[in-house]
Amino acid sequence: MAMQWTPDLSVGIKEIDDQHKELIADFTKFRTEFNEAGAKLSIVLGLNTKLVNWLKIHICGTDKQLGAFLKTKV
Repeated sequence: MAMQWTPDLSVGIKEIDDQHKELIADFTKFRTEFNEAGAKLSIVLGLNTKLVNWLKIHICGTDKQLGAFLKTKV
């Protein structure tokens, strides 16, 4: 079963929703590659690299947004 972006997954913040959409698209791409080529190391390493980079960007952006929100509450 392929993952798909649906509106019920939205967190209501465009930047974060776009990042989530990208992650789902990447997993779909890697799943297709995995199904077609098998468990090649290059496919697994590509997914790992993409996921680590995605997490860095996603967590950093989320932290910045949270920090900005908290500044309004102080």
